[in-house]
Amino acid sequence: MASPAATLDTALPCIDCGYDLRGLSTSQTCPECGAAVERSTRGDRLCFANPRWLGKVKWGVELVGVGVALYAALDLLFDAIIMVLIGLSIQQFALWMTLATGMFLIGLWLIAATEPRHATDGWSRTLRLIVRYTVAVQVTILIGFKVLESLGPDMGAPGYTALRAGLNLVLSVAIVATLLILRDLASRMASRALHALALLALALTTLSAILGLVDSALTIRNEEESSLEIVWHFLAAWVTSPVLTILFLSFFLTLHRQHRLARENALAHV
Repeated sequence: MASPAATLDTALPCIDCGYDLRGLSTSQTCPECGAAVERSTRGDRLCFANPRWLGKVKWGVELVGVGVALYAALDLLFDAIIMVLIGLSIQQFALWMTLATGMFLIGLWLIAATEPRHATDGWSRTLRLIVRYTVAVQVTILIGFKVLESLGPDMGAPGYTALRAGLNLVLSVAIVATLLILRDLASRMASRALHALALLALALTTLSAILGLVDSALTIRNEEESSLEIVWHFLAAWVTSPVLTILFLSFFLTLHRQHRLARENALAHV
């Protein structure tokens, strides 16, 4: 940590706005946003991060976690007998799936929010752009499909299989990029457990995506359900989804504490 009277002789982005603080004293404030310069010299730990940005990431993580859990629950309930027993109609099921999808995509968008001091960093910027572009593509495809479905003829089984494969691929890319972001955040919290859990989720998501693509390709080629469908569905629904749910909810609980510390550190320099 720099001493109170030290002058910054190297480039250092402001923690709140990203302004280059080089040449300023640590006792001064940022000329762009008014944040204390000393706050930006305290390292890259999340407890010293911009509270507003960290708050967005925290709620994004929770939305994704709840969305994944809801997906997994609905996947288990998608059985005619079970739906009758619990009184869940197809329309209600579709409504809950739409809610889960909305929470999931909004959560991903929030997690990819730009952190002011790392706005121009190549790696983090690339990951954020991948997440946001893939979310935008996902929403566009879903809306376009609904429009075409209401106006045009039936796509047929091969068409639906190809569409599902495309959506799963785009979604998998978004999840992989998000998991890489979370892995980096775990490093900034010095949490080996979350770092290892993020790597496990990354491996499972990648494997599920590959199996899903191979299954779709075989289904389209043979014009019948592939034998790989059961393996892919088991891995995605019974292994990957629970791990993702645990990861995102664990991250939310940890980020809640980090966000509180970040606000306290910010207020201490007002």
